[in-house]
Amino acid sequence: MKLRELILILIILIIITIFFLYNKFYVSPLKNYVLELEKEREVLTEKISKELSSLIESFPKEERETVPAVFEEAKRILSGEFSLREERNKLEIEILTDEIFEPGGYKISKKGEEKLSKLYEFLNKINFKEIEVGVHTDRIPVKSKEDLFPTNWELSARRATEILRYLVQKGIPEEKIYASAYGNSRPVEKSLKIELQKKNRRAVFKIIF
Repeated sequence: MKLRELILILIILIIITIFFLYNKFYVSPLKNYVLELEKEREVLTEKISKELSSLIESFPKEERETVPAVFEEAKRILSGEFSLREERNKLEIEILTDEIFEPGGYKISKKGEEKLSKLYEFLNKINFKEIEVGVHTDRIPVKSKEDLFPTNWELSARRATEILRYLVQKGIPEEKIYASAYGNSRPVEKSLKIELQKKNRRAVFKIIF
């Protein structure tokens, strides 16, 4: 056998040996490590899934109410008298303030008490985080009571707090309800026609779950 052939065979043997050693001391341990990580991931995923399911089941049923379910209850009790809007974690209930107060006034009328009493009936049936009572006005100033309400901001603030006070007295926890006064800053109807301005005089109850 020639020297060149011996050298070639030797080189091949060396390459085979290097490949074997690489596979034994690097590739195989790496594969085993990846398999161990995969097993640990599966165990951890299963553990987290069980703990999460256990946590969800531990919640009282009323604390897991969904907005769609509450929305259906709202339609049953309030439909026809209030406007309803459903969002991801929020329910908005709206009513024209003409249904609650006398024009330009801040005292709740008998009709208004009936409307708010029905609203309280609904609120008392559900579990919520908080409620914002937001009151809006039109852009027409209250000229007859400028000493009390220099602008519509003051009128909306007084109306909002009157509604809030009524609901708290009925039983809504005061730490879960707050009032916001928007005046005429967020109109839904921008027309200057008096008959259309009525749409801007509204109270919006934002219920957060």
